[in-house]
Amino acid sequence: MPVNRHTQIIVSPFGPRAWPPGFHRGVDLRTVIREPFKQLFIVAPENIKIIKIGWQDKWGGNIIARGLDSGYKLKFIHVKEADGLAEGKTVETGTIIARPVTTDYMKERNFWQHLHFETWGPVKPFDPVKYFDERGIKYEYK
Repeated sequence: MPVNRHTQIIVSPFGPRAWPPGFHRGVDLRTVIREPFKQLFIVAPENIKIIKIGWQDKWGGNIIARGLDSGYKLKFIHVKEADGLAEGKTVETGTIIARPVTTDYMKERNFWQHLHFETWGPVKPFDPVKYFDERGIKYEYK
């Protein structure tokens, strides 16, 4: 589970979309519970090795990891990494790796706080729902 909740809430699916226009290479997952308001955290969905940690003023931070069980490359975008997380570090399933962030750019465009989560095979991204199904991670579309 990329977000520390029992069921992942997909608010924007993988594939072509009208807004923002283009092909969405991952899924957007809700990272807040509105009533009562609660901030959720980003957790390792399996044992992972951190490959890269970066930051863009426009979209916030990103973490790229390799799933040690699945072998897939996993991307976590719009996040701020947890204290102590570093490139090359191995992290166990369920460990908090980040918290979601919203940049000024995102606020100006009325983007709700969310986690953009991508799963990559050897060459290209694939629908993270396939990954959720393989790992027994519950999800629903909203």
